[in-house]
This record gives sequence, C-alpha cells and structure tokens, in this order.
Amino acid sequence: MAGGFGRTERGAAPGVRARAGVGDANGQQEGPAARTARVQHRLSDRGSADPLPHGAEKVFAEKGVDVRLRAKAARVEVDGGRVRGVTMADGELIPADAVIVAVPAWDVGGLLEHVPGTEKIAAATQKLVPIPIMSVNLYLDRPIGTTHPWETLLESDVHWVFDRTVMHGKRSSAGHLYALTTCASYDLIELRAPEVIERCMASLRSIYPLAEDARVVHAHVVPWRKATFSSRPGTGTIRPDQRTAVEGLALAGDWTRNDWPTTMEGAAQSAARAVDALRTIS
Repeated sequence: MAGGFGRTERGAAPGVRARAGVGDANGQQEGPAARTARVQHRLSDRGSADPLPHGAEKVFAEKGVDVRLRAKAARVEVDGGRVRGVTMADGELIPADAVIVAVPAWDVGGLLEHVPGTEKIAAATQKLVPIPIMSVNLYLDRPIGTTHPWETLLESDVHWVFDRTVMHGKRSSAGHLYALTTCASYDLIELRAPEVIERCMASLRSIYPLAEDARVVHAHVVPWRKATFSSRPGTGTIRPDQRTAVEGLALAGDWTRNDWPTTMEGAAQSAARAVDALRTIS
C-alpha cells in the first residue's frame, strides 16, 4: 500500500489520497454451501521466495484459502443470472457461487465484458479520471537524518519519505533504504528513471542537510499512471455499489461507492460491504 497527501488532480487543493490492493483468495470456504473466489486481475509475488507475511500465511492456511501468485484472471463466468466461477488466463475454470472482483477500476472491463447486467459498471469506470503515483526505492550509502519512520514533505517533488531501515531493520548490504512516494505525480511520470532519481535526490537534499553528500547505491523507480482516481465533484454519483445485478457477484475497491474519497480506508470498507452483499445469496 502506498499513500500520502497530494493534489487530487493537477492544480487542485491538497487532499488525502491512497490506494489499496487486494490479493487472491480463490476457493475459500464460506460455510457448507458457498465457496468464494476473490480474484485479482494480476498478483505478483514481489520477487520474494516467501512473499506472504507469516501471520497472513498462517491464517490463510487455517481458513483453507488458496492463494495463487502470478495468476491472472481472464473473465467472470455467469449463467442464468448467477455467477458460476472465474476463468483464468491459462484456461482453467475455478468454480464458485460467490465472486468478489477486487481490482482497479481500469481492469474491470475485461473481467466483466461478457457479463449481462454490468454495462453500467463498465461505463462508470470510463468516467473516473485516473491519477498517477510515483514510487522510488533508494538505497543510499548513509542515513539522511529523518527523525520519524515516515515524514511528509511540502512543496516538494517527494510527498512522503519512509525510512525502511528504521521501520524494518537493515535487510541488505546495499545501504540505507528509503521509500519515496509522490501522489498526483503528473510531472515525474513523464520522466525517465534517471531523471526521476535526480529530482527526488534534489528534494531530499533541499530538506535534509545530511543528504547533501549521500550517494545512491541502488534505485528502483516504480511509475503507476493509473494508480487511483480523481475525487472530482460529482464522482460520488458515478461510483458503483458493491452489490451487482448478478447474483453472487460483488465489487470491492476504493473506486466503488463508500463513505470515503479515494483512500485505503474506503477500500477496506468496500471489502466489508462486498462480503455483506454475498451473505444473502441462496
């Protein structure tokens, strides 16, 4: 998850924005009759041999959750107005009588393209205006003097500075790790990675005196052009409900209708509402 304070759109007043991602839980048992398939369009394992936190892995195992990494869902299958399962990109059909589609708004169209009664959902996703987020992971040869695990910078190319070494301990010999996040990064998103790194380092050096002589040992730039959506006036009338016209099919995500703008709190609330919507299926 990444979030911070930034513009909701170019030139707009500062506001809160964030994003949240939801992972696969295919084949989770929800009682004797219902099997829930929660599907994410694409889920990567972050390049780690042990991608899941041990606590989450234990809970998933206890609940019978089947987590599929690097798995891609192709479409939701519906028959007679009821959901029947999810077809994966490799052709495998995962049977389910309850499906929660928890993907970014921009990925919904392909999953529901052939599902009758979801045309308004697809139309809504086309009306939402995307906002870019830029994340940069910097390994520096020294600490730069942050006083808190994460800090907010104003009037800067960098909005949030997360001192990962302080937060999680030193996990690499590469150096001191800082994770930088810029919300509504309209300017940075058009630059090449070396230019983004240079701009971010210039921002750090303008705020932290100890960063003046810091050397970049390694850097990883992560641009996301459609990270979330702009909370423009009238957006609340566009966002669809979690409950759909298809029995057994629900939506989740910060872009669906909830009590928040584009925030991780809204994403969490939408997930709870999606589950509640499926509790009533016969």
